[in-house]
Amino acid sequence: ALPVRAELLVAEGYPGAAAHTVLVVRPDGYLVAALSGVRPDELYACADAVRGGAVTVPVAAPPSEATANR
Repeated sequence: ALPVRAELLVAEGYPGAAAHTVLVVRPDGYLVAALSGVRPDELYACADAVRGGAVTVPVAAPPSEATANR
């Protein structure tokens, strides 16, 4: 599951790409990246870069001892 909506397309080949290359293509058809093999951390980083950076989700801090004992 990528952090963006995605579609997987499998092709026999792509000009200039070696076998098992993962191509990241924007919805408007521009090639963003060609990754050698499938490495989830690289794919996530690429997806984050395409959409302008990682999305951070605020996490609630655990209650302090002072407020937990009330």
